Amino acid sequence: MHTADQGGTPDGGMNQGDGGLEGFCAGGGPLLIPSAGAAGARCTGELAESAFRFAVCSCGEFVVSNSFRTDSFDSRDGAYDVGSAGSAAAFGTNGDVDLRASATIGGSAWVAGTSGIVANGSAPLSVGGQLRVNGPIDSSSAVSVALDADVDGDIAATTLTVAGTLTQPGGAGITATTQDVNAQASGTVTVATPCDCGMAAAVDPAALVTTFASLNDNAEAEFDPSILGSYTDGTVVDLPCGRLYAPAISGTGALTLRVAGRTALFVDGDLEPTGAFSVEIVGGGELDLFVAGNLVSASSISLGSAATPSRVRLYVGGSNPIALSGGGVFAGFVYAPHARFTMSTAIEIFGGLFASGIVASDSLTVHYDDAILDAASDCTPPTTCDSCNDCRGNACNGGTCGACVDDSDCCAPYTCFEGECSPPFG
Repeated sequence: MHTADQGGTPDGGMNQGDGGLEGFCAGGGPLLIPSAGAAGARCTGELAESAFRFAVCSCGEFVVSNSFRTDSFDSRDGAYDVGSAGSAAAFGTNGDVDLRASATIGGSAWVAGTSGIVANGSAPLSVGGQLRVNGPIDSSSAVSVALDADVDGDIAATTLTVAGTLTQPGGAGITATTQDVNAQASGTVTVATPCDCGMAAAVDPAALVTTFASLNDNAEAEFDPSILGSYTDGTVVDLPCGRLYAPAISGTGALTLRVAGRTALFVDGDLEPTGAFSVEIVGGGELDLFVAGNLVSASSISLGSAATPSRVRLYVGGSNPIALSGGGVFAGFVYAPHARFTMSTAIEIFGGLFASGIVASDSLTVHYDDAILDAASDCTPPTTCDSCNDCRGNACNGGTCGACVDDSDCCAPYTCFEGECSPPFG
């Protein structure tokens, strides 16, 4: 265990050729990841760009019993405004989709489950970008797509509208009272799994915590992790800039983490606050919080501001289900590739969500912060790679980040345009 009087090197710095604490705090120091592959050092911003390409991504089931909506905004231009919401809020699932009410996806939608999309009820399904489904669509209402639609099966809807080209395999049909399809094509439809799950997960939180248990900036940053191990109700902890390690976050009552610089905090065990847990961002601060275990919430959790959600990223390594029962507004980006999310009341998220499965008993609204797609702007551009995840979503050609030739070279939901992988804005 590292304490405040122990450093990663004799001089207290990490000495990885990365600029040490000063380099990391300036925004350019890479975050060493435990990998034997080509990409051994990556910025925290690069991890965020890889993990949160979708507003919502589910490795398995996706069930919403009330309305579902995604749209987007860019926190660098100001707070969210429903009147000017954008269309970069993509949705993806490696499983099937079960919708019980209206669904408005303000971006592209990728559904890799072979049962496709089932939309019950009288509310419509609207997709603001491309639609790719590895199965049929069975809707009791209208279905509309702003760009192309690739559907591996039949389509049933009261009204079908596709502004681009609809591609289905030979023999697949359309059952709709009204059709407004710009163009139709027959061909093989293949939908790659959009969410990087299991061994292919973009980030391994537990492995990162293990690495930084013995390699961190605690000493040089003068950070004493014991303050997080025995906090009392109402404690406010000002986290210094740097890559910090804490054996546990354990105490009684409410806890606030205040961050004014560039901070990565690696926590062993579970994050199990007994009272309200919040992160307060000051000025241009940002926090990447890596938890080796589970997120267990018995009270309210506030990860940051709804005005700047891309500045707080929570990565959870555990597999226990995560229940958000408080409802209301939730700000920040959450990455939990092994944990199933359940929401029992209506929730509005400013940021993004990646989970092994998502079940919402009430409405789910996600306002995606486009700023996350530029989280690595201060980092040295990647060159070597094992996959597109190491290239900020761009193509990985034989171990080198480079130009794409077609969409398959890009990480979903990016598309290839003039040799570059770009988010498919609607």
